[in-house]
Amino acid sequence: MLSDLRARAQHFGRPALRVLLAFLTVLAVIIAGWAIVRLLIADDDAVIIEVVPVAEIAAIQVQVAGAVERPGVHSLPEGSTVADALQAAGSPLVDPATVDFRLDDALVDGQYIYVREPGDAGVPLVPQLVNINTASAEELETLPGIGPVLAARIIEYRTTQGRIQELEQLVAVSGISARMVEELLPYVTLEAP
Repeated sequence: MLSDLRARAQHFGRPALRVLLAFLTVLAVIIAGWAIVRLLIADDDAVIIEVVPVAEIAAIQVQVAGAVERPGVHSLPEGSTVADALQAAGSPLVDPATVDFRLDDALVDGQYIYVREPGDAGVPLVPQLVNINTASAEELETLPGIGPVLAARIIEYRTTQGRIQELEQLVAVSGISARMVEELLPYVTLEAP
């Protein structure tokens, strides 16, 4: 190829070779400039993806049982609602009459949600009162809103603090709100049966 260029240069003369080299140089500069501009434009349109380690995402564990497609413990972001838990369990269109919570209630870590069958809407969730002072973890878990984590916390509280004299004391248990205590009133007792 070089010999071919020399032959042509001799045919056209040295000035033609200089023009050809100048043209090739200008073309190379234009191509390099275009490539740089494309890179700069691509950076402006780039999507920035921030990777957050799983350990930094606050999550709560809730147990959903009963008439759902995927019963079990589900991990949800903090601030999730009962509706979010039901959707995670495969029941996004649950009839509010079949759960003992409002669908927009905020969840707490360790909460237990039981969904009754649609025909069982009038059947009480807990057939007999549960003594909050003597109940086992399994018995406490039958209460609306109480899962394994909250049951363990109640048992730890009554072990370290002594007998629960008033149900309102339960708000001292991490994860139990005054509203949850109100919801538990029909299902619990402090006295032996």
